Amino acid sequence: MESLAKLFVGLVAIGNVFFPKANLPQVLGIRDEIKQGQKENREEVSQKREEFRNKLKTLKDEKKKLIVEKIDQKYDLVNKKWVEKWNKGLVRLTDILAKIKQRDREGKLRQVISNAEAKIAAAQAKVDEQALETYVIDISSEDKLGPSVRATNQQFKNDIKAVHELVKEARKAVVEVINQAKSLNRGGGVNE
Repeated sequence: MESLAKLFVGLVAIGNVFFPKANLPQVLGIRDEIKQGQKENREEVSQKREEFRNKLKTLKDEKKKLIVEKIDQKYDLVNKKWVEKWNKGLVRLTDILAKIKQRDREGKLRQVISNAEAKIAAAQAKVDEQALETYVIDISSEDKLGPSVRATNQQFKNDIKAVHELVKEARKAVVEVINQAKSLNRGGGVNE
């Protein structure tokens, strides 16, 4: 599955080289697939949420109920906020690359641009995957509630950190393209 994802990312990067103005995820229908996956995921999530609420009702301590319910709601809010932020950043990085690609008429930056586009595509795939993630605290018993909350919290942190690292790598790749364009511009290599 991972090799298939890498192949797809490579194809998107190559497509971006030849068709920089095309919004390939939209043209290829990937956004539609994501929306379809979200619809399917919602059904599964609503079932998990219902189980969570039923198990939450079994807790006797009202204070613990409120705390666990609040923590559970925070996961969705924080995840949504991060995904929106990353999507905005990746769109901006893509726009910057498109501008640089337009100015690079001689093709001297083609390799670093395609590398940056591949990293952006990989980061976007991971962000889209993260958008579908849901975090539901597994309530088995009241005495094991703390470890269960900590485990869910750790999983959430690890997932966010993994996506964040990919977005940072994409940003670094774009910065590398910018720096090379600047150095070529000083030497008269990139037309403005």
